[in-house]
Amino acid sequence: MINWQDMGKLHVVSKLEEILGKWFGVEMFYTDAHGKMWSNHADKNFPFKSHFMKVQMQMPYGMDFLSEDIEKATDEFAAGKNDLKIYDSYFKHVKGVAFPVWFEGEFAGSVFVYPFVLDSVTRAEMSELKKQMMECGTTESDATEACERIKKMWPREMEYVKELTGLMAEEMVSFHEEISKRESHIHELSSQVGEKYRYHAMIGKSKKMQQIYA
Repeated sequence: MINWQDMGKLHVVSKLEEILGKWFGVEMFYTDAHGKMWSNHADKNFPFKSHFMKVQMQMPYGMDFLSEDIEKATDEFAAGKNDLKIYDSYFKHVKGVAFPVWFEGEFAGSVFVYPFVLDSVTRAEMSELKKQMMECGTTESDATEACERIKKMWPREMEYVKELTGLMAEEMVSFHEEISKRESHIHELSSQVGEKYRYHAMIGKSKKMQQIYA
């Protein structure tokens, strides 16, 4: 299975995460097959690229809202219903992209990119979102800033985000496939060495060596 703890250490993963944050102002995170989040977004001083998500995570139940979104996507992926999902989050009109990670034929987890709204979002819809955020415990000023700064995603930009999310999943699988190959090779070499140097395979004609064999 994939060791999710190692993912944040991969250069390509951190680089893609940086690109997504810089270009689109969104967060990338990943979860295992049970929906457990393995990034550091829940840490108190996490350097968020998305102000909206930062405000959400400061809410009394912000993590619960995020977990609810993760659970829905995880259940669909585990059931084999989707290869990629653009999902509606707990918050009105706010969306995310989720991409499943399959390893050795089994569902291993997901990569998420969140949050954004579509470029077609209206002022009335943004007002609904702001109101909902305040109802969830956010101050008016934080809700206003979060709504003003959230990424409005154009169709072409959406395609880039999908491609980068899929690339992230592919890199994770490739990394662990390479590890599995190396581990298999090491095990094979270990078995060969062990067989070669077992006592019955040793060559020695001296009297002392013959006594050792005996």
